[in-house]
Amino acid sequence: MGDLNWDQLNEWLKELLKILRKDPDNRAAFHEFYQLLQKRIAGFLYKKLSTKLRYRGDLPDLVREGLQDVFLRLHRKQYQFDETQGAKPTTWIFKFAFNVAKEIIRRNRFQETKEKPEDEVEYADQNLEPEIVTEMIQDE
Repeated sequence: MGDLNWDQLNEWLKELLKILRKDPDNRAAFHEFYQLLQKRIAGFLYKKLSTKLRYRGDLPDLVREGLQDVFLRLHRKQYQFDETQGAKPTTWIFKFAFNVAKEIIRRNRFQETKEKPEDEVEYADQNLEPEIVTEMIQDE
């Protein structure tokens, strides 16, 4: 399912959201929902957070925290998605991710140092692809 284009992904997500609207505790549907989106959302969060918090050695932890927060919010508000208004599921979902990224940046912006510490974590400055970030998160 990782090979879906955005239109296919939106159609699949619409179906999953219909299932979840009828049965919010359907673990199999939510697991599939998570599997379809986790890499894309992790990559999005990494890109947003790394532009504002680039010298943070704990960036993977912030991405993991954000990913968990996004899916928690999606689970709580999955019934609010209304496809009759012409909204795409990905637009609705990434709005959550955008808001979570903004909150993380706001909470952490004053903790960032002016100069890069010498003992920086090895991947803080690397331009990593979302798949690599997801692997790093899962390996830790």
